[in-house]
Amino acid sequence: MRLLHTNLTDVDATVLTASSTTTGKPVSRLKSSLRSVYWEATGKTSESVTADLGPGTHTVRALAITGFDLTREGTVEYLHSTDNVNFTSLAVIVLGTPEFGYGEGGYGEGGYGGFSPIFVLMGHVISLFFSSLSSRYWRVIVKDPANTKNIRIGRWFIGDYWEPVSEHVKRGWRVMNVDESEISVTIGREKSVNERPSFLSASLQLPPLSESDALDDLFTIVRDFGSKKDIFLIIFPNENFETKFISSLYGSFPSNISLFNMVLSNYDAGIITFEESL
Repeated sequence: MRLLHTNLTDVDATVLTASSTTTGKPVSRLKSSLRSVYWEATGKTSESVTADLGPGTHTVRALAITGFDLTREGTVEYLHSTDNVNFTSLAVIVLGTPEFGYGEGGYGEGGYGGFSPIFVLMGHVISLFFSSLSSRYWRVIVKDPANTKNIRIGRWFIGDYWEPVSEHVKRGWRVMNVDESEISVTIGREKSVNERPSFLSASLQLPPLSESDALDDLFTIVRDFGSKKDIFLIIFPNENFETKFISSLYGSFPSNISLFNMVLSNYDAGIITFEESL
């Protein structure tokens, strides 16, 4: 598990430029905390956004986008530069990566592998991790010629991440989809309907009190991230694309007060919850 925090895209000094822009949906919308407030290009064949972080020292070990609207034929490329002229590619992420390798079955005669049928991918996160870099300029290039819509991005993360020490906090997360039709009952037996659209929720059972590393991680989350909004939770950062993609969320934890009350009131039955935001 990794938490992507302190987004350099949002810093006032960071200047964003785009290859093209649809009227009313400028690239400055990437600085909005709402991923539903997105930048939209005028095309889909090849569109890009470049971030100038300004002079100074920058620590960047992670990149991520969310709030996109891409098909399985889409690709996302992350690049960096020190002079805004010569860019070095860090990775080209192919969303339609074959789900099976050669000889492992799947689509195509003889088990040669193949692509899933084209469908639109929305709401999740496409992330990339690497050794620390301090480049001033960063670029994301998105290509999706099969799409019926123009390229759009809701949030672009550029910055560092925090990773827990204990295996319990690293890998103990459980992800579920919360449906808008879910009905909850309060203590007074009143019923309320969740009117939000479907969203992902990740939960972690609190570690045993005997696990000191896990407790240290827990209180780091409470202290440093509990009240932060709009952070990225990447549960399986080192797994294959499919696993990492479907278990990555953009949202927030409950407030620090909620976390402390939960821990103090009923520790053994307590959980930490992270929910997707809009």
